[in-house]
Order: sequence, then C-alpha cells, then structure tokens
Amino acid sequence: MHPKHRKKFTKKQIITMASIGGAIVLLLAAVAWILIGGMMPSKPNDPPQSAVSGYYRYDQQFQGGRGTRDTTLSSVDVIQDGEDTVITFFFVKGGDLYNEEISEVRGVPDYVVSYLQDPDRLCVEFDGVNYIYNSQSISGEAGELVQSMILNRPVYEQERTMVFNLSQGMAFRVQEKRDQIIIRLRPAEEVPQTTSYHVSVDGYGNDIGQETMTKYGLNPTICADYENRVLLSRSYATMAQAQSVATELSQTLAGTTIEAVEIGAGGLPTYNTDAELARLNERSVVRSEGDAVKASVIAARGRLLYQSGDGAISLYAKPRERTSLKNGQLTLCDELWIEQNGEQTRLIDAGFTSILQANLSPDGKKVAFVDMMDEMNVLYVYDMESQELINCSEEGFGLIASDFAWDDSSTRIYGMSDIGGETSGHYQLKQIDFSKPKGERASALEELPGGDGPVYYRGGMLYFSDPESNTIYKMNPGDGRRQVLTSGVTMRINGDGTLMAVSDMLAEESTGAVDIRLMDLRDGNIKTIVEGLLVLDYKWSSDGTKLYYLADNSGDEDYPCALYVYDVGEARNTKLCDTVAYEFVPSAVNANEVMLIDILSRQGYDLPVTYALKQE
Repeated sequence: MHPKHRKKFTKKQIITMASIGGAIVLLLAAVAWILIGGMMPSKPNDPPQSAVSGYYRYDQQFQGGRGTRDTTLSSVDVIQDGEDTVITFFFVKGGDLYNEEISEVRGVPDYVVSYLQDPDRLCVEFDGVNYIYNSQSISGEAGELVQSMILNRPVYEQERTMVFNLSQGMAFRVQEKRDQIIIRLRPAEEVPQTTSYHVSVDGYGNDIGQETMTKYGLNPTICADYENRVLLSRSYATMAQAQSVATELSQTLAGTTIEAVEIGAGGLPTYNTDAELARLNERSVVRSEGDAVKASVIAARGRLLYQSGDGAISLYAKPRERTSLKNGQLTLCDELWIEQNGEQTRLIDAGFTSILQANLSPDGKKVAFVDMMDEMNVLYVYDMESQELINCSEEGFGLIASDFAWDDSSTRIYGMSDIGGETSGHYQLKQIDFSKPKGERASALEELPGGDGPVYYRGGMLYFSDPESNTIYKMNPGDGRRQVLTSGVTMRINGDGTLMAVSDMLAEESTGAVDIRLMDLRDGNIKTIVEGLLVLDYKWSSDGTKLYYLADNSGDEDYPCALYVYDVGEARNTKLCDTVAYEFVPSAVNANEVMLIDILSRQGYDLPVTYALKQE
C-alpha cells in the first residue's frame, strides 16, 4: 500500500483511544489495517529504521525539498556505485516546452519518497515541477536492480510522480544538492516477500482521474514480460477482497481489462494478452456502406513489413522500451521479428530506431531492412545462417537509403542512396554485391543523379524514379544505361513485371492530388485509372490483378482514410471501406485480403496494431 494513503495516528489520538478502550481498540485497529493489506505506519522523516545503517525501511517515508517552484526535471540517471544503486534527479529552470532559456536552480522542489510493495517499487512524488523530460538512463549493472522507470500517468503533462520497479527489496537513503535529488538504494533482506492480492488495470496511459487513482491506490508496474505495464492497486488480504474491488472498479473504468490477480513473493503481474487481443478485436477499424465493420487482429503489437507468397514467413517491426547504446536513454525502439509457421520470435537481439521496410531475399537466407535514425535511413542486411548483421552504410552504400530491391540470385541489392557530403540530398543508384569481399561490395551503377523514390527489379531489369525530374526510368544493371519510360513521380510494379502503376502530381501541387496511370510494360500502352485524388499510398495485390490505394477521406474525423481497389480485368474502381488506418499492406497470399496498420496510444506510447481485412 502506498504510504501516503495510510492513516496517521498521533500520540494524542493514541492516548485518547487508550483512555476509552486502550489496548483493545489499538489491537482492532491494527488487525483491520493488516486485513486491508497495510501495516502500521511511521511518520515521515522518522529516524531511519532499516537494518542498513542510515537507510530508510520499506514502511517509511521521506519528505524533503526547499520549496522551489516552476522547475523542470531535466534528466534522471541510474548508476551503480559499489553496493548502492544511485538514482539522481537533475532540475533546471525553463526549457523548450515554455520557449524559455534553460537556467540553473538553487534548490530542489518539494518531494516525497516512499516504498511500494508486492512488487517492490520506489515512488517519488514532486511538487513544484512543471514538466518531466523523457531523458532517462540506466547503466548496465544498475539495470539489474532498477528494472524500469515509469511516469505514473503519462497522459498528463502535469504528472509529477515517477515509479521505479526494483528487482528485490531495497532500503533507501535520500540526499540533496543544489539542483539534484540523490536516492541511494541498497538491497535489504528485511523487506517482506509474500504472496499478495491486487486489482490489475490494463489502463496505463489512459485518462484515469486522480480521485480513482488515489481511492484504489493505483500505481504502475512493469509486468513479468518486462515489456507491458499495468496499474496495480494496493494489496488486499484475500483474493475475494481483490475480486470485490475489481467488480467495483469495473463500473468506473469502462473499456479496460480489470481483474483480481495473485502475485507470488518477489514476482511481477502477468500481462493478460488474451484480454488485450479480445479488446482490440472489438474495435471498429473500418466502415463499409455506413456500418462499422470489425477486422481481425494478426499482430496486437506489431507492424507487418513483409509476407512470403506462401504465407509461411512474415516480418514485423515491434516496439519495445530499450536503453540506447548511444546515450543510455530509455526510448521506444523497433525490434525485427520473424513469424514462421505461426510462431513469432525476435530475429535480431538489437533495437533499431524505426524500421521503415524489410524484405526477404529470394533464397530466404537474408533479410534486408531500412532503419530511420537521426535523419539517416540506414540499410542493413541480416544473414540468418551466419547471424551476421551487415551495416551497408559502412560498406559504402550511403547513409540515406531511399529504397532497395533484391536481384533474383540473392547476391545483390540495388537501391537509391544519398551521395552524402556536399552533395547531400542528391541520390545515386547503387548496388551491394555480397559475392565480393568486405570493403569492396558497394559501387555506383551510374554517375547520373537519381531521386528519393522506389526501386524495382523485375525480369533482370531495374526500374526507378526521379521525382525531381518527374521521370520514370528503366535500366539494364549490366551496362548501367538508363532509358526513359514515362513521366511520373512514383510507381509500383506488379509481381510478374507486366504492369506499372504511375502517380503524376497535378499542376495544383499544393493540394497533393494525383492522377494514377496504368502502363503495360509489354507494349507500352498507358491509360489513366484514377483522377485528381489525394492518394496516400498504392500497392499491388499478390496476383498483380488489383491495385489497392489509400486516399484521404477529408472531413471524416472517425475514419480519416478510404481504401479503394482498381480491378485490371474489369477496368473498374471500387471503394472498399473507410478506415482509421493510414498504412496498409496487401496480403501476399490472398489477393482479396489487405492488412491495415493502425496506431493506438497504449501504455503511454503510440503502438502499432495490424489487422486483416478480407473482401466479401
């Protein structure tokens, strides 16, 4: 139970109670307190009572600060210092949020440090802090004891509470410097480790009122998967009590998973993935002919990047909170996952900033993908047999990869890449040849400029665009000679290389509206199939007979996009549905199925969900 919610008994009150019943009343009070999951409290800033000399015990609070107002918590660092794990809070005045210059502070804001049990957490509440920047770092060794740092309610800018998950019972000590609060943690065997009963609320990041948070003692915790977070109530003496509170709380918080849970000694709650999946499946992500339609979830926390033609292999980008190797900060990074025959596993034990695209080599042995980071688009290739991760920029491919394509032999990758240096922003068509030794793999196919556009390899030929010159090109990679195919900004080529869809920007470029033309690559015939529509993206079906395109659905706040399909055989456009999704991937298996990717605010982050939508 959070110490701030525990009743305080003064000496005068105790004497009064003793006078009217004394020991019996005190005994009953103590028993009642234990039954609701608490313990007899101590007053804040009582002398430290831990077995670790000079350190506060798990049932104590510390209050401090110098009353400094309007401060900014600029960063939080967690390091290991001998036996102690040290958490340091740094404060400043001003910051970008307020368009104010950053200046030093001469004192720290008021704060309260307390301990939460079952599971073990340290809670730090601030008063006088305007904003908490997400600048947090945990050193490797310290991360074994401090498992996570969590803002209590991340949806509120005025949130002033941080909770730290601890891997074991700890005693704490607090120090103040001019602009710092320093908390030292040391393992303490005296902290009780018992089975406890709680109410778990899958509502971290939701708009839950402070009154409800306080009434039920809701505080965040990391789950046993070290990925998901839930809000956990104070502990209760029995499962029946927890179930009763869960029923009561369910009437207050609709649309969340609320359940009574048992947590073993020293354990963490198990995240209810089944409940999350059921809840996501109930969402109406599309509307057809005025009626909301449900699509089925295929990845509750992942963005589909690639699917093999037989459906046996899929690649996903899955977000996860990780500590940056560059600066130690806690951020949400992308991990590359592979699904084989229905089983998902992490492909690479590394976090990337934002994986834009991925593609499996034709022989199924390598995965190429682009990671967007610090204004760079870095092309990587992962060899699944040798488990080698190749940074193609280090091979000389360039730091901004616009797009790429495998050749049929799986030995080469072709792609557009920024030349860099003084010519940054200018692209060149390059190749990576894996049959050559390291350091000699990258080369330019031509010295002519290219553009930030798609690249295709079909039937031994390369196809690419130069948006700057509004031109679509074709090239034989053997001789490096380009030839003009047609005008256009971007294009999409179907699987067998017979048809190319080309988008042309209209004269009124400010509107973003485009025409889409269909070019038969066998005879060069061209016809317009979409006119004057603000198209966000367009892609071919698996059999190459349908072109799906996603367009802006202006004026519809509930379903901001609309999905269409052009049937080549019937020469007909059909609106399939309105949708909340801004991204889609046609199924590689079923020409009548499309994967919609929605972004939801969950657990304090924007997280992707991939849905499957089948045409009737």
